[in-house]
Amino acid sequence: MIQSGRSIAISARGVTKRYKMFRNARQMVAHQFGLRDLPFFTRREVPEFTALAGVTFDLARGERIGLIGRNGAGKTTLLKLITRSLAPTDGCIDVHGSVQALMSTGIGFHPEFTGRQNIDATLQYYGLHGDAYAAAIDDVIRFVELGKYLDQPYSTYSLGMQSRTQFAVATAFHPDILLIDEVLGAGDGYFAAKSADRMKRLIGSGCTMIMVSHSTDLIEQFCERVIWLRDGHVHRDGEATPILAEYEQEMADLARAGAGARAAAPKSLNPFSLPAMLRTDFVEQHVRAAEPISELSGEGVVERLGGDAEIHRFPGQPGVRITDVSLSRAGEESGGLQVGEEIRARVCLAGPVGTMTALRCHLLVYTLSGDRLARASGEVECSFDKSGAGAVEGLIGPLQIGPGQFVVSVLVEDAQRPALSESARYDLWSRCAALSYAPTNESDPPLILFDGFVQQGASELEKTRMAGMV
Repeated sequence: MIQSGRSIAISARGVTKRYKMFRNARQMVAHQFGLRDLPFFTRREVPEFTALAGVTFDLARGERIGLIGRNGAGKTTLLKLITRSLAPTDGCIDVHGSVQALMSTGIGFHPEFTGRQNIDATLQYYGLHGDAYAAAIDDVIRFVELGKYLDQPYSTYSLGMQSRTQFAVATAFHPDILLIDEVLGAGDGYFAAKSADRMKRLIGSGCTMIMVSHSTDLIEQFCERVIWLRDGHVHRDGEATPILAEYEQEMADLARAGAGARAAAPKSLNPFSLPAMLRTDFVEQHVRAAEPISELSGEGVVERLGGDAEIHRFPGQPGVRITDVSLSRAGEESGGLQVGEEIRARVCLAGPVGTMTALRCHLLVYTLSGDRLARASGEVECSFDKSGAGAVEGLIGPLQIGPGQFVVSVLVEDAQRPALSESARYDLWSRCAALSYAPTNESDPPLILFDGFVQQGASELEKTRMAGMV
C-alpha cells in the first residue's frame, strides 16, 4: 500500500509477458518479417511461454521492495520490463525517474578493456562529468581495492572481482531507482560487509529499490515490503517479515516433500531420467540453444535402454556412439541427491571392434533456462570388445551447485582433437538426464567449480582426475 503524500516511482497495471518459443532461427525470422502470411510459406503455430500474467503493483518513491519466488517465477523478467529491455505483451508499466540495474555480472563491461578503462567509460556513459565524475572515479577505485589489477584486462578478473567492480560503479552515483538481481554481496565476507554498508548509505539518500534475492536475510535487512511471485502471478504483497516467514516455511516443506519422495523411490526406478515436468518447449529450446551443436549436426531421437525414446542426439564424426547414460548416487542404486553428494556416472559406448580409443568425456549441466552451469571433463582410454561395446564409468563431484533441478547432457569426443570443436565430437546426447538436489541447510555454497573422477570400464583399470569448468 502506498502511503498518502508519497509520489509513485513505478506503477504496473495488468502486466503480462509472453515469449514465443520458436523452433529455429528460420521460424523466428519469418515471424518477425511477416513471411508467414505469404502463400508459399508453411504455417505452424508457435507455442508461447507466459512468464508474467496480470501483475499489478505501485512502488512509492524511496520505498524498498524485495522480490521473491522460485526460479522461473518471473522476477528477472519483471526487472527487464522496468528497465525497458523488454516490452510487455499486455498491460502497462510506468517508470518515473532514472533507473540503474545490477542484473548480471559484467554486462556493459568490455572484457579486453582494463578495469580502469571500464570504470571510466561506464561513468561517462551515465553522464557524469567535472567534479562529480572525478569524485565517482576516486570512490570506485577506493571501494574495489584492485591494486595492480586495476590496469589488467577485465576478462582476467575473478567473478568476485567483476561483481564488486560492477557494484561499485552502479552505486557510485545516486539513481532515482535501483534494481538489484542476485549480485549484492559478491565476494568474501569483508566485501560483503562493505557492500552492505554502501547500500545503507545509498538507501539513506532516498533511493527507490527493488531487490531480487533467494537470501531472505538479505531481503529482510534492506527491504520493508515484499512481493512474492508464483508462476508469473503476484501471490503475496505486503510487509516483509510475515511474508518472508511464510515463504521460508513453504520452501522447507517443498524440500522435505521432495527429499521424502525421492528417498522412497523403488530401486527399479532411475530417478535421474528427465521428468515429464521438465520436457517443456521452454526447457527443450533454451537448453538446446546452449549446446555445443550446429544446425548441420543431424539431430535424431534415439531409443534409450529402458524404453525412454525422448533423448535427442547430435552425432558428429564416425567412430564412437553413445548407447546409454545412467546417473546415480555414489553409494546407492536409487534415491535422490542432497547438495554436496557425489554422482556415479556410466556411459555405454559402441566403437571400433577390438580397439583401444582415447576419448574425452564431458558432463554438461544446465539450468532450466538454458544457462550452462558447469562442465566436468576427463580423458580416458576406452577398450571395445568383440561386439564393439565399451563403457566409461566413475565418480563426479561433488557438484557445488546448490538445491534445485538441472538438465544434463553428455558429450563424447576424440581426445586427439581440440576440445568442444565440431571436428572432435563423436556423439552428444542432449537433455538425456536430470539432477534434482535437495538442500542440506540454508547456506549452500554458491560454487560452480568442482573436481571429479572418471575411471575406465567396470574393471577399475584406471582413475583420471578431471577439472570441472564453467
